[in-house]
Amino acid sequence: MRHPPEITPLFDGCCFFIYVKNTRRTGKAARGRFCNYPNLKKEDIMKTLIAYYSRGGATKKAAEGLQKITNGELFEIKGEKNYGNYFTALGVSRKEFSANELPKLVDQVRDFDSYDRILIGFPIWYSKCPQLILSFISQYDFSGKEVYPFCTSGMSGPENAVEQLKKACAGARVHSGLRLNKINEEKVRKWLNGGGQKHGQNT
Repeated sequence: MRHPPEITPLFDGCCFFIYVKNTRRTGKAARGRFCNYPNLKKEDIMKTLIAYYSRGGATKKAAEGLQKITNGELFEIKGEKNYGNYFTALGVSRKEFSANELPKLVDQVRDFDSYDRILIGFPIWYSKCPQLILSFISQYDFSGKEVYPFCTSGMSGPENAVEQLKKACAGARVHSGLRLNKINEEKVRKWLNGGGQKHGQNT
């Protein structure tokens, strides 16, 4: 079956963006076209950003796994500082925590307002998210966003980091966090649908 040109992007991961744009311009007509696809799930139409900080590569790997599942857009959070190896990074981060420092970042997300769902990933340092994550959050208006924290960690879960993000993401709905040392698509989808695991549990 061949779909009209205005419907085709529905299957390219662009549905929600085009749907919103059309709704603003044509109102009920656009909503009518959308309703022809009743089997679409909410997570399939939300425009998703996967923003992550990864020092050693583990969180980057997790973010790339999420990208394959959600068809979201990846954005790597990078700071001006060189955090060096793991032990050097812990020493630098401890000073940042003590001073409540917001490290400077080197790039910004283009058109941040167009995203509906923000997945934020990071390693756990001292049972918290790195201050770089709070720097990232401070640059944008999170009002109305759906925020999903995920982390990589050998021991600690994301519960303390989730509380940090709840305070930092004013106006957003911050969901339960997920420790994502290994990608499991079924559990990721359950997490994104609001039925995820409790804080601190592994996938």
